[in-house]
Amino acid sequence: MIDKCLLMEQIGRDMSDQESRTVDWLNGWSSDTSSTVARLIYSAYENGRQAHVVARAQTMTAEDIQEFVQALAIRYKQVMDAWIVSKPGDEKAISNFKLFQNVIDSLPREISGPFWAEFNR
Repeated sequence: MIDKCLLMEQIGRDMSDQESRTVDWLNGWSSDTSSTVARLIYSAYENGRQAHVVARAQTMTAEDIQEFVQALAIRYKQVMDAWIVSKPGDEKAISNFKLFQNVIDSLPREISGPFWAEFNR
């Protein structure tokens, strides 16, 4: 199934009415088919984001990386706290947490190591 909240987070905007109807249509297919389409969309998104992140990480100074991981660790803690105290069915808290987990999981080594060190301080 294609999660509309997560999809809108990934595209960075609300879906148009036509896009929303198309996602509803795709979600009406068998779960295997709609899940395959969802995985393809997500994989394309991750591939493009990862390529951009790796290229950007290679041009960042140590100071840039430290500043970035400090800000990311603070925001990740905020998102995690919001998810922990959220009520069952709070789709925004769940979507935000999933999105941040995916971002953290896709960080290149040059950034993930310093991020986890900062997060665990």
